[in-house]
Amino acid sequence: MATPSTLSTRCPLQFYLAILLALLMAYGCGDSSGNAPGPSAKLTGTITDRRSGAPIPGATIQTSAGLQAQSLSDGQYLLLHDAGEFDVTVQAPGYIAPPTARLTLLEGEIVQYDVDLIAEGQNLAPHAPQLENPPDGAVSVQLPATLTTGPFEDADNAERHTATQWQLSTSIDFGDADLVIDHKSDAQLTALSPQLFLLPSTSYYWRARVFDIADAPSDWSDVYRFETAADADADGIPDAWELQAGLDPMDTADAGAKTGVEGRTYLQTYLLGFSPQGEPPLPEDADKGLLSGWIRDADTDAVVTAEVTTSGSVWGQPPAGGAYLLVFDAGCYTLELMAEGYRTETLSDVCIDALQVTVQDVELVPLAHRKRRKSGGTDFPPCFLFCSSP
Repeated sequence: MATPSTLSTRCPLQFYLAILLALLMAYGCGDSSGNAPGPSAKLTGTITDRRSGAPIPGATIQTSAGLQAQSLSDGQYLLLHDAGEFDVTVQAPGYIAPPTARLTLLEGEIVQYDVDLIAEGQNLAPHAPQLENPPDGAVSVQLPATLTTGPFEDADNAERHTATQWQLSTSIDFGDADLVIDHKSDAQLTALSPQLFLLPSTSYYWRARVFDIADAPSDWSDVYRFETAADADADGIPDAWELQAGLDPMDTADAGAKTGVEGRTYLQTYLLGFSPQGEPPLPEDADKGLLSGWIRDADTDAVVTAEVTTSGSVWGQPPAGGAYLLVFDAGCYTLELMAEGYRTETLSDVCIDALQVTVQDVELVPLAHRKRRKSGGTDFPPCFLFCSSP
């Protein structure tokens, strides 16, 4: 396991000599101008075999700045470096490379980063995940639903969860024709909110399996079944909520009508957790926000259907209409939008406020990019879910 810390352990004479040699190489010459010479931070540590605890010589420790060092016969290394934040990788022949670490090196300080490696062929597969929500046999599950599993468990290291494969199907045998979702993700590890995929009044079966740093999969989890709530007009609002709000469960148009409360539509009001009478959710439940907008072609302004992946649990694909409305826990996220024939667009620090609607229109650049259309605002559509092209 990789553990960065402040250096506080005793080092053998061999290690002190290595430090002295590195200092002489970095600082010994200087220059005649009087400028401060060389790097100002030190990264050090020990590379060991996880099973035996034996030191691993010849391991390469490299940072994203391109500097590297090798471990000595006692497994220890020293790397003189500029201060800053850097990605650090460790590789050793015959061993599985651990995940890249992000370390902060401060001027004048020594940071210790110890790493224990698993030998190739000795990795143990992780345990199958335990499904949590929706529970098996759940009925009237509100959309959008969020699938959650228990924590990752692995006999090698409980912190080596690198990916989860989620499957959701309309049949218990998960045949290709019935698969609704087959999604392997390194972001949605224990929670997946597959928005805009599920239909109302439908029975679904779901399962998951997890992967460790060696990309070894667990067995599939048990299979759970749940049924989504009734929504006769498929406008995103359950029939029971519409009836209590005085809406027509057979009228799709009323989802986009304004409630008169802060300019929200009925669909937005429902998704934010308000009651049919407009009462706000309880404080412990008032942590949801909405992200809404259009996805368009940067050249032609045509509507584009794209897959939206986030750094949180949300993952969805807007319908052919191109307008999307996604439910998030309040916070800031990185969004990645992908569509066939277009360059992937990454949006950083997209912040969602609780009980608010954040509008984020996106332009995707075609792979065969012709020209950049003139910038300018776009009117936001009156409907947000299952909209037709304007």
